[in-house]
Amino acid sequence: MSGPIEEKHARGIWAILVEHCGFKADAEDDFVVACSEPFVALWIGREADHAILGGDLGPTALLWNDGLVWRVTVGAGSHTRGRNEMIDKANHALREFYQQATQPCGWLPGGGPRGGP
Repeated sequence: MSGPIEEKHARGIWAILVEHCGFKADAEDDFVVACSEPFVALWIGREADHAILGGDLGPTALLWNDGLVWRVTVGAGSHTRGRNEMIDKANHALREFYQQATQPCGWLPGGGPRGGP
């Protein structure tokens, strides 16, 4: 199981889900609370006591936090052309955000220091 997601990162993830997947902007705080617990897969397609959410991905939507990247998926029977396009766009944005969020300060991709050769 992966650890919790920091609040600032959870808010960034939420902004991506709102922009690309039609999630409700006003459910952000519920999402942040749900991300404060360690998880590998968070069921984000339903509304419940602890979270959430509802969006255009439908009731089988999951957010994955596997320690490698953040990504969204839907259950096998929930794929449509529109959902697949949303998932592709969201996952691209989530990959970029994850890389930015987990990059050590002062270092650029490839291991070189900022301002160095």
